[in-house]
Amino acid sequence: GFGAPTELGLPGETAGLVRPPDKWTPVDLAAASFGQSLSVSATQLAMALGAVANDGLLMQPLLIKEVLDAQGRVVRRNNSRVVRRVISVATAERLKDLLADVLTPGGTGARAALAQYQAAGKTGTAQKINHKSGGYEDDSYTASFVGFAPVADPKILVVVVINEPQKGYYGGVVAAPAFRRIAQQTLHALQVPPEKTQNKGKNVATLDSIGSPSQSPVTLQPVAYGQRQNNQPTVMPDLTGLSLRAALDRLQNFTGSLDIHGSGRVVGQNPEPGRNLSTISSCSLILAAD
Repeated sequence: GFGAPTELGLPGETAGLVRPPDKWTPVDLAAASFGQSLSVSATQLAMALGAVANDGLLMQPLLIKEVLDAQGRVVRRNNSRVVRRVISVATAERLKDLLADVLTPGGTGARAALAQYQAAGKTGTAQKINHKSGGYEDDSYTASFVGFAPVADPKILVVVVINEPQKGYYGGVVAAPAFRRIAQQTLHALQVPPEKTQNKGKNVATLDSIGSPSQSPVTLQPVAYGQRQNNQPTVMPDLTGLSLRAALDRLQNFTGSLDIHGSGRVVGQNPEPGRNLSTISSCSLILAAD
């Protein structure tokens, strides 16, 4: 778990940083609620979400699944083991639903939604530590997204971590799209059958004139959010006054790069409203507090 090495077998592995609960102050408790005052590795993050995907069981991660000889015969196979139960099955199912909602239109991870598969996950936007002052940097971030798919029968779990992204820094903006591309192509490479679009009525999108799943995964481009697609603008909308989440929801048809400055509500945008989205390769949003 958090605060302990995963025993993956790699030298120099960090245990992360989690202070003993009996040493927490009220400030520590408040800071931990939004992800500060502790640190975890990408592997620990994968283990945590993997416990949700595995119905509450924390599993020992493996670096190598099996070793084959020159003839392709298995000479060694490593089997994962259950470390312990960390949450009940009922709690895991509830968390799966909540994490699936993150990828629906309006969610912070909407850009991670997959074509023909329901995924679940969580965005991460962390301020980096200033080692000189002991506090946090004002303009240096780590963006991340961790997710698994399909929700009903998980086959893969992907962690994307981007250190100090340059064009935007929110996990849902810079890491979620990378998760979508990686997970989409991995599921097709593993020949995981596509799900029906009505699966729980959640974030299973459709493919637009792409053909069968047997095609090369490189050619698969998801058209996100199914029936919501028709409600999205084909020109750059006026985003003034919207929260970041609402602005991203309005930009679901935009496939270019996003550069986001500040926090709060949108007070400026470039290009201006009315431009055809298909002719725009990048968009900048300026946000400010109310």
